[in-house]
Amino acid sequence: MKSKIKGEVKVPPRAGGSGLSFRAALFYFGPLCPHAVAKYSQSSTFNLHHHSQPIANTLKPRPLFASSSISLTMSYFRITLMRSGIGMPLKTQGVLKALGLRKRMTTVYHPVTQSVAGQIMRIKELVDVKEVKNPETKEQMRAARRPDPGYYIEKRAGEAMRDYE
Repeated sequence: MKSKIKGEVKVPPRAGGSGLSFRAALFYFGPLCPHAVAKYSQSSTFNLHHHSQPIANTLKPRPLFASSSISLTMSYFRITLMRSGIGMPLKTQGVLKALGLRKRMTTVYHPVTQSVAGQIMRIKELVDVKEVKNPETKEQMRAARRPDPGYYIEKRAGEAMRDYE
């Protein structure tokens, strides 16, 4: 059925159309192909010669939500690597790398999406996951780890010396 001719993929047309289905286009052209992104596609079929058309003319962004009653507040996954990926299959180690988890006890934040949820399910026994409203910066995480000093300053040394004299 399929044959490669000069780098092009020859695919027989579907019944009732001359294009590829979204799944077939994703398979043939890869997930990074700008035309294979679902939320920017005009229809569920792709033209076989879609790479010859300018992207600006073929792609029209669709709204993420059909109605405005849905809240647009975004939540995030707080993912902490609890167990090391050493000794795990290469696929599992690849998921850890894709999520940005390299050392134990490191924490990363990712928006709540289906793809991130799928990645978390692949490594669920290695990580601790919480859903949070806002991601913390590195400075905020560092300040949260820093313990209370156990004392507080009433006066600076210079002020105390002036009062003493």
